[in-house]
Amino acid sequence: DDDLSLNIVSTPAVTRPSKSDQGDAQKKPKRDKSRFKKGIAKKRQRERGSRNSGRTLKEQRVDNYQGPSFAKDEFDAPDPVPSQYSTSRPTKEETKIRDQIQDNQKSIENEEFVETSKKRVFKENEKKGHFKKKKFEDLTKMNLDWKDSGAETKETPSELIKRDVISAENFEELPLEDRLKKILENNGYNKMTKIQKSAIPVVLQNNNVLIKAETGSGKTLAYSVPLVQHLVELSETQEKISREHGTYAIIFSPTRELCLQIENTLKKLLNPFFHFINPGCLMGGEKPKKEKSRIRKGINILICTPGRLIYHLNNTKSLNFSRLRYLIFDESDRILDMGFEKEMIQCLKGIKRKAPQIFTRGDENNLLTTPQCKVNLVSATLGKKVNNLSTRLMEGEVRVGFEAQEDEKESRDEENIIDLRNTIPDSIQQHYLSVPDNKFKWLYLLAFLNYHQDSKIIVFLSTCDCVDYFVQLLKKLNWLNLLKDRKGQEENTDESILFENQVFSLHGKMKHAERKIAFSKFDKLENGILISTDVASRGLDFKGVKWVVQFDVHPSLKEYANRIGRTARLNENGSSLILINQDTDMAYIDC
Repeated sequence: DDDLSLNIVSTPAVTRPSKSDQGDAQKKPKRDKSRFKKGIAKKRQRERGSRNSGRTLKEQRVDNYQGPSFAKDEFDAPDPVPSQYSTSRPTKEETKIRDQIQDNQKSIENEEFVETSKKRVFKENEKKGHFKKKKFEDLTKMNLDWKDSGAETKETPSELIKRDVISAENFEELPLEDRLKKILENNGYNKMTKIQKSAIPVVLQNNNVLIKAETGSGKTLAYSVPLVQHLVELSETQEKISREHGTYAIIFSPTRELCLQIENTLKKLLNPFFHFINPGCLMGGEKPKKEKSRIRKGINILICTPGRLIYHLNNTKSLNFSRLRYLIFDESDRILDMGFEKEMIQCLKGIKRKAPQIFTRGDENNLLTTPQCKVNLVSATLGKKVNNLSTRLMEGEVRVGFEAQEDEKESRDEENIIDLRNTIPDSIQQHYLSVPDNKFKWLYLLAFLNYHQDSKIIVFLSTCDCVDYFVQLLKKLNWLNLLKDRKGQEENTDESILFENQVFSLHGKMKHAERKIAFSKFDKLENGILISTDVASRGLDFKGVKWVVQFDVHPSLKEYANRIGRTARLNENGSSLILINQDTDMAYIDC
């Protein structure tokens, strides 16, 4: 039995102590309710924030409140006189009053949010073009003799230019952006020239325009001011112009120097208010890689020579003409005379290939006749080539600066003698000097330059080699030793040289950097000499040129007019001199 018995040990039952026993064993301190209430009060005071800053909780509690009364600003509401203070919770009336104050505050904040939201939405719609911030003034209000646009008329656009276009004398009277007027005033452009009075209102109407004007009459501003105005208006009413949008306007120029001059003029018109419009040049002499980098960044107004644009049309994929609006040909007759006619046709075909969505017509005889892209042809003379180019580019163009008889006469034959009275400004005094033999021309020219050392002079020669030779002669010639006294006086040892270091050369064989430096330095001088070929005879605007000297007689009277047009710019006075062999060249004067 002992083996079968189980070793079971009984344990006493575990009993838990009663609550009274636990309390007796370990007594806990009672909770201090007054401290708890003070903590709640402080917490509520922090939650109320700035609305109740500087006031205690007791000052905020009011008994026997007669009802809510709010001032214009609920935070400035008068405080009722407290009658009794306590640290207990706020009553129902106090809670109701506080909720009403909070609701009133939220409603005011919601109204302000709605107003700011409306303003923001209005500005966004305005940028998208839903609202027009500013419209062009009706040109009929400015004494223009135009017929009502809704009335039927049989007149063609080219017939409208027979009348006075505008009676305004200053840029301030034109329908331009106020900021653009301010820029023109700051740059000294106040009174308009004759061609500007006639051309700018017509170009502002977004027409195809053929502009003919005498040299030095301000043709660059005649098309650049309307161009900037159109782009600013486009940026405000449709989409903000940026580099990523590509090119909006292309300006063709025959020479590199004219490209730089046009770019400088546009920068003056764009700064400081219209910096979002970026002009840029593409021309020979620059490195193509640098030009490609500028094209990738974005050029909104592209100024170029035809040859360099053809290169980029064939080799640069980042050219973007999807938003092209304007084609401008400055000195178009010069472009065609220099043999760029085939290059121009290639450029037009390349532009059409880059932007097929704009130029949808397949007729090759009308390459760029599209309502979206407007064309401006600017020229000092009109010939057969210019007429042919205008018929390829424009339909229903307006002609500005033409006489009816002169237009018909020049259209028949390009080589006809030009009426110089209409081409050369009256402010130029023309002189000629009869030389007995060509070998004396150098001495006559040196004597003339020595006498006019205080003037700014341009001398035109026929070849690049002649330019280099004469520049070196002037730089190294010691004038005082050459003209020393023949009466036995001692030789003058003064090393003074004619015009000192103010002699510059400019011709087509020079490097681009050298041409650029010579152009900019001579333009800034008050007196100096520029010896040049015909590369400087068209479009360049040098400040303060008093004399233009032609050492060689050019066979074309048109080129003669272009050469002397470098002086008497923008209503200033100037003089010209031509050296003529009295035996062979006197017939030139009779023309």
